[in-house]
Amino acid sequence: GPYTPGIEASTLAVEDLADLGVILLLFAIGAQLSFSDVVKVGPAAAAGGLAQVAMMILVGWGVGVALGWGHIEALFFGAVLSNSSSTVLTKVLGERGEEDSLHGRLALAWSTVQDFTTVILVVALTTLAEGERDQLTLEVLQAVGLAALYLAIVVPLGMVLLPRFFDWLASLANSEVFMLGAAGVALGVAYLASLFGISVALGAFVGGMLVARSDISHEVLGQIVPLRNLFSGLFFVSVGMLIDPSLVADDLHLVALGVILIVVVKGAMVSGLSRAFRFRPSTALLSGVILGQSAEFSFLLARVGTEVGAVSTEVFGLMLTSA
Repeated sequence: GPYTPGIEASTLAVEDLADLGVILLLFAIGAQLSFSDVVKVGPAAAAGGLAQVAMMILVGWGVGVALGWGHIEALFFGAVLSNSSSTVLTKVLGERGEEDSLHGRLALAWSTVQDFTTVILVVALTTLAEGERDQLTLEVLQAVGLAALYLAIVVPLGMVLLPRFFDWLASLANSEVFMLGAAGVALGVAYLASLFGISVALGAFVGGMLVARSDISHEVLGQIVPLRNLFSGLFFVSVGMLIDPSLVADDLHLVALGVILIVVVKGAMVSGLSRAFRFRPSTALLSGVILGQSAEFSFLLARVGTEVGAVSTEVFGLMLTSA
């Protein structure tokens, strides 16, 4: 990485490859679920996820203001803290064989809600940072409308077309063509999501859930998993490349504070809200543990903050290192 001695890899190249890993990982985990699985925990995840994001932004804002930061910078800090990585939790759940567990389904649905809020947060915080408060409501409504339009187009079409497409691919009896088709669908659905202002990871996850309706979804997974394992490893490499050891040494107390807010405070918040929706203590605790981490979208929000001049270089470094 750029902050350590020795050979320095191209950060942009690694990030591009890591994006492929995120898409394939979320597509694969979506293909292992079904809409009925998510619907069962949907209301709790939707209400709990929205409440947790709002509460975490408020906590981050309060801490930022107490540290002497500006109000907008503190809001960006809270937004960075509020999100959890679906990539990390799917990797952990997959290694433990807990994708179909109740806490696994709840955490995945919860993280999906967080991903949707990122679309709104990017628009809202950018508008506030640029001083265009009178346009805030219009910009947020536009972002929400585009996300709803994406789902309205992709979900009905995907439910009808994707199972038939994979059945046709399977009839060709060519494993190479089938693998390319599966990867092409994952990347295509993710790219379409980006055109609507939605994260590619979320688009891939939705695409995977649509593929789960096919009778040969297990064959799709079999072709995607080797590619997923290769590229998802690069995601974690790209995260490690962002760590600046000197920043950790110079501001260890602030980094520790950030980690406590992400792991302990957010984890406890998720567990408490899960219990409020009458999930068992063990399910609530495990959901809090798996969501007590930070997301690739946290890096996106931090980067947006620097691009609009709302977040200083020092605070940006703190956000990334804590995450």
